[in-house]
Amino acid sequence: MKYSKPISFIASLTFTLGVGVIVAHAQNYTPLAPLPGTFTVDTTTGKNITNMGDYLAGSIKLLIAIGAAVSIFVGIIGGTQYVAAGISPDGKSNAKNQITNAFIGLALVISSYLILDSINPKLVQFDLTLNQVTPAPLGVAAAVVNTGNCPFPPLPPVSADAQIFENGQTVSFTAVNLPPVQDNLTKLQTEVNKFKTALTTAQPGSSIVINSAYRPMSYQRHLWEVSSYWFQGNPVGGEGPLKDNFNSACSALKAQVGAEITHHKIGSMVSNPSICAPHVRGIGVDLKVTGISAGFDINTFLISKGIDLLWQGLSNDPVHYNLQRAPFIPPGC
Repeated sequence: MKYSKPISFIASLTFTLGVGVIVAHAQNYTPLAPLPGTFTVDTTTGKNITNMGDYLAGSIKLLIAIGAAVSIFVGIIGGTQYVAAGISPDGKSNAKNQITNAFIGLALVISSYLILDSINPKLVQFDLTLNQVTPAPLGVAAAVVNTGNCPFPPLPPVSADAQIFENGQTVSFTAVNLPPVQDNLTKLQTEVNKFKTALTTAQPGSSIVINSAYRPMSYQRHLWEVSSYWFQGNPVGGEGPLKDNFNSACSALKAQVGAEITHHKIGSMVSNPSICAPHVRGIGVDLKVTGISAGFDINTFLISKGIDLLWQGLSNDPVHYNLQRAPFIPPGC
């Protein structure tokens, strides 16, 4: 063959080294055969820490040195064969070809390295550093970018003033910088406490759990968007409820909205985002009442006790109660 053994040798070693880089599990590791100049000493443990990029660069240099040594060795063998060939024309010719090919291979390897290094030294360096990805904080609802042919638009992200609710707070009787709404909430909380006291007295073993009270407008909008997607369907098209959608292109959005439904315990449609919405104006509260006897009429009980709350009587929403005589009624409501 016309190609020298050093070239085949170097190519084989380079391929093996490349495969080793691909299957490596980490940048920093401890090699079985450390190379000088490719590791640092960990001052804490005293162990040698080798970077894969540095190790690969050092290995290439080592391969060039080995190639040079093998080429010279093959050239010496060729020279010995040339002398031993005597007057044989074929023997001398083969020996001369071996010597020539050995030094051509060495020249190609060294020249390639020098050319790449002269163009840009980084071409013979290997930086395998991966940029760290910072995950979004827990509880932040980010918009999902739909792929493929999903007809639903992305779910808008949660605004800053609604973030406390997205982070897990479910009950609030405080409206920051909204005194009229706060007046409603103060009375609402008083009536809820009266209801809990009166009910547990009249119905031993009963209990009331508050699931939700005040919601900022932006948070009400978020819940309405989630609920509308899940129970009604595409807000800009004719597709049905997302919970019944099996389009693979919508799987990411469906998973996100489904997680929001579970996270906020939404069991039915949510009121439109309006200042007149009960939870936004501070007169609505969601109460889970348990342990009452069969046939017990909650609204009759509330009226009889003078408690200014009424269950709204919605067949698909057994938890929503409204304050009946609120101190503040927004204009137009």
